[in-house]
Amino acid sequence: MRFYIYFLFMMASTSMAIGQDAIPEVLGIPKHLDRTANYVQHRLKEVCIHHNGAKESIYGYVTSHLGLDKAEMGSLDVQVVKEMDLGDFVLRYIVFQTMEGVYVPAHLYVPKGEGPFPAVLNSHGHWPNGKAGEIVQRTAQLLARNGYVCLTMDAWGSGERGANHVHEYHGASLGSSLLDLGVPLMGMQVLENKRAIDLLQSLEYVDSERIAATGASGGGNQTFWISTLDERIKAAVPVVSVGTFESYILNSNCVCELLPHGLMHLETSDMLAAVAPKPIKILSALRDGNAAFNVGEMLRTFNKAQPFYSDMHARENLAYELFDEKHDYTLPMRLSMLDWFDSCFGVKRNKVDTLFYQIRDSELRVLNDNKLKNKVPTTSSYVRKRAEYLSKELLSASHLDARGKVGELAKMLHVERDRVQLAESIPDQGKYHRLVISTAQGKLIPLVIESSAEVSNKLKIVFGSKGNREVAPEKTSGWVKAGETVVLVDLFGLGERSSTSADQIDGQLPRFHTLSRSLLWLGESMMSIWLSEMDVVIGYIKKEFPNAEIEVVCDRETAVCALMYGAMYPSAMQYLLSDLPYSYVPDYVAAADRTKEGTNMAIHLPGIISWGDVQLLLALGKGAFYVDGLIGTSGRKVLKSEQLDFEYKVKRLKELLNNESVIHFN
Repeated sequence: MRFYIYFLFMMASTSMAIGQDAIPEVLGIPKHLDRTANYVQHRLKEVCIHHNGAKESIYGYVTSHLGLDKAEMGSLDVQVVKEMDLGDFVLRYIVFQTMEGVYVPAHLYVPKGEGPFPAVLNSHGHWPNGKAGEIVQRTAQLLARNGYVCLTMDAWGSGERGANHVHEYHGASLGSSLLDLGVPLMGMQVLENKRAIDLLQSLEYVDSERIAATGASGGGNQTFWISTLDERIKAAVPVVSVGTFESYILNSNCVCELLPHGLMHLETSDMLAAVAPKPIKILSALRDGNAAFNVGEMLRTFNKAQPFYSDMHARENLAYELFDEKHDYTLPMRLSMLDWFDSCFGVKRNKVDTLFYQIRDSELRVLNDNKLKNKVPTTSSYVRKRAEYLSKELLSASHLDARGKVGELAKMLHVERDRVQLAESIPDQGKYHRLVISTAQGKLIPLVIESSAEVSNKLKIVFGSKGNREVAPEKTSGWVKAGETVVLVDLFGLGERSSTSADQIDGQLPRFHTLSRSLLWLGESMMSIWLSEMDVVIGYIKKEFPNAEIEVVCDRETAVCALMYGAMYPSAMQYLLSDLPYSYVPDYVAAADRTKEGTNMAIHLPGIISWGDVQLLLALGKGAFYVDGLIGTSGRKVLKSEQLDFEYKVKRLKELLNNESVIHFN
C-alpha cells in the first residue's frame, strides 16, 4: 500500500515536470470551433459578391487568371499509331500536339458509314486509367455506335501521362506545380481541350458545326469550362460536376477544378448565364457524396442562370435531370446525354445501340515504344524543362531590377498588411510566458516565450513548419541556456491553429490541400497569410525589444516564406533556415516519390517559378541568411551537385541585383 502511494506520488511529480516542459497552448480554443476554418468562411462572405458580368469581361477575367494567353501552342501534328476494327466503328490510337513540344495520347472512335458525323469531346474524370477507364469507354462506344465521332484523351498528368507513363493522381502538389509555373492545371486542360476541338474540326468526316462535349466528375468540370469558353462547342452535358464555386471552399476537390481569384469576380451561374442560349443539360445524382456537386448546389446555379436563357427565348436550352444514383455516369445518364445531343443536332433514329465491348487497359495503350513516350511529357518533366529554360534566361540577363522584381513578387502574393490591434499576456505556464496578438484582420496569433535567467539582447523568433509543439525541445533549451530569449509562433493552420475539418478533408493528400486551394479561390494563399503574420509578429517583437539582436528561425515551407519576408521587408536581421526547399520544380520521378515527407501545399504561389523560383528569393533578401540543408519537393536531401548548382545561381543573381547580403550554406 505504501509502495502504491509512493508510485502515485512519483507519477504525479513526473506529470508536473512533463507539463512544465511541454510547450503549452495559448489560445485554448476548443477544436470543434475551428477558428482557422471560420476565417476562411468569413473571407468567403467578404469576397463572394455576385456579379452579372458581361460575357467579354468574364472571358477576359478567366483567361487572365487561368493563364490561357501564356502558353505557346504548337501545330496539331496528328499521328495515327494504329487502328482497331470493332464492327460498327473503328478505334484509332493517336498522338497529337497541343502546346509546343507537348504531345497527347488519345483515342478516336469513328463510326463506319457516310459522314460527316457530329462529334463529341468525351473528357474523363478521376477514374482509374484515364481515357481507358470503363466509364469513358462505355460513353465513347455508345456515341460511336450511334453515329458520333468521339475523341477521348488523357487529361494532363493522367493515364499514360503520369509518372513513367503510368496512371496516377494528377493533382495535389504535383498538379499545383503548374500553378507555380504560371498556368494552373485547369488552364492547361482548357488549352488542350481547345486543341482537341481544332483536331475534330480538321477531320473531313466530322461536321465542324456539330461538336458537343460531355464528361462526368472531373470530366464534367472540363466539359463545363470548355463549353463556356469555346463557342465551337454547340451543346454540352456535364455530369455529376455542376454545383457552385462557393461550395468548393473547404470541401473535397482537385486543383484541376481551381480558378485562382475566381470567387472574387464570378460564380458558376455567371458563366452559365454568359453562354446563353447554348444548349446545356446538367445531370446530377441524388446520392452524390461530394458536397460541391450535390443537387442543392446545382439548383442554386441553375435557378440563377435560367432567367438569362428565358430573356433570350431559349428557356428549353438549359435543362437538368436528376438520377437516383451515386457519383457515377450510368447507362440511364448516358442515354439522356445521347438524347440531348440528338435533339440539339437534329438526329433522328429508330433505336439506340447500347452494345458494349470492354477493352483491357493494356490493349488501349497508345505509347508502346520509347520514341512515342519521349514525345509525351509528364508534369514533372514539363515543369522541369520550362523552369530550366526560364532560369537560363534569367541568369543570362545583364542586370536585374531589384525593385521591379520585389514589385512583381508583391503582386503575386497580394498581401494585405495587417497590424497589432491588441497584445495580451495570459498567465504563465511553468517557465513559459504566453501572449496573444489580436490583429486588425481578426486573427489571433499565439506566442510562447521562454527567457534565459541571464540578461541578453539575443532573441530568436521561431516559425516552425509543423507548429510550436513539433519544434525540437533540445534546440530551444540549448538557445535558452546560451542566454537567448526564444519566441515560438504558431502561424495560420499550424500547431494549435490547425483546422480539424480541413485536415480531415485532406485525408491522404498533402497537408493544406484544402486550405490552400480554398484560399486561392478567394484571392489569397497560405504564403500570403503567413507573410502577413510574420510581418505582424516581427514588428511587434522589434517594438517590444528595440535593442534585441533578432534571428528568425524557420524550416521547410516557413523557410520559403521567410525568404519572401527578407525580400519584401528588408532589414538587418539574421535568418536561420533549415531544410529549405531549393526549388518549386517537382523532383518526383515515380508516383511512389509523392509521400507525406514531401513539402505540403502551403508552399504554392501562382507564377513563382516563372518569376525566379527560390534562388531569386534568396538572392533578393536583405540581411544575413544561414541555410542549413536543402531539400527537394519530395522531401529528399539534395545531391551535392544540386546544392552547388543552386549556390552558383544564387551568387550569379546577387551579382545581377547588386545585392551584398550575407548568405552561408551548411
